[in-house]
Amino acid sequence: RSDVAKLEGTEAAFRWAMGKDPMATMKLADGIRKFSADIEALEAVVRSKVATRRAAGKSSYAQLAALTTIVADTGDIKAIRKVQPTDATTNPSLLYKAATMPEYAGLLDDAVAKAKAASGSGAPAVDVIIDQLNVNFGKE
Repeated sequence: RSDVAKLEGTEAAFRWAMGKDPMATMKLADGIRKFSADIEALEAVVRSKVATRRAAGKSSYAQLAALTTIVADTGDIKAIRKVQPTDATTNPSLLYKAATMPEYAGLLDDAVAKAKAASGSGAPAVDVIIDQLNVNFGKE
């Protein structure tokens, strides 16, 4: 089925479920139709821009970068440098994975050393080490 047919089927199911308030149902259905039309218009604009850039000989990545914000979701600094995204994001599991990679051992060692120095003679708190490690990855 086409997207429009799916949308109409969904609308019919919603109308049946919300039959007690036909005005609200009608307004919602109208909003759904307008949203669908906006998506189709956006897709047409993107297709046109991609075709124009493809004709100019740009790679798919270059075309995508021209139309949107490229974000890397990784802790792998080498990958971030290679792709050169506009922005980067990560999460604790990705930072953990990166921290266990030999090429980033220096970042972990530095975090431990700074946490030890900050704690004086006592053992550094793990949360201080983790905070510093996050800072180190962010600076990279």
